[in-house]
Amino acid sequence: MKIEFMFPEVCALYGDYGNITLVKQMFKEATIYETKIIDTPRWVSENVDYIYMGAMSEKIQLDVIKILLSHKERFIELIEAGTHIIFTGNAMDVLGKTITDEHGQVFDAFGIFDFTTIINKKTRFNCLMLGEYEGARITGFKTQFTMSYGDNSNNYFMKVEKGIGLNRESNLEGFKKNNLIATNITGPLLVLNPDFTLNYFKEIDENVTVPYFDVMKHAQDKRVVDMLQMKTAIY
Repeated sequence: MKIEFMFPEVCALYGDYGNITLVKQMFKEATIYETKIIDTPRWVSENVDYIYMGAMSEKIQLDVIKILLSHKERFIELIEAGTHIIFTGNAMDVLGKTITDEHGQVFDAFGIFDFTTIINKKTRFNCLMLGEYEGARITGFKTQFTMSYGDNSNNYFMKVEKGIGLNRESNLEGFKKNNLIATNITGPLLVLNPDFTLNYFKEIDENVTVPYFDVMKHAQDKRVVDMLQMKTAIY
């Protein structure tokens, strides 16, 4: 079992390092790589069972895109092979076609999914997130300077009940292709959603367990009740 956390020193904002901490506890015997941004990702030269990258600054985002673009064919190969990959926060944005900064300059992104992202640093958008993925409740948060635009009706990650999807006019959040999930949700996603986490990683190891599952599930159930009672999820 091999796990790679990509650039955790700069790509784990907004609590996303919790996604790393939890997976480490779930797979204590695994070979774990915490690849620094100055290093070549391990998945370039070897097969890895799970790849994760979390939220980052807009400046780092452009550096990450350059790194990924130099290994695009290999990354696509891993996606097609069914490698389990999760990108959270604005890590999702690097997988789109373009990112437009606050000055109107357009940068090519990785181009895995057909969407564009626009940055507006004058307004930070924050909201709660409540929805469903394959029968499991998903809760979390968004905190971002961006909105994304594109058609994800056939490959979305989650249908939104509270919060927004790719943008304020959308109720479809994120993207999915095979076992790659990309979402702007932070939180951290895996800690806040134990059912999702267990189901997702059982596809890699059917004997895996989630530590403190009952406690996390109780907290999530309470969170769902609270969110359903709120008149608005945007704040």
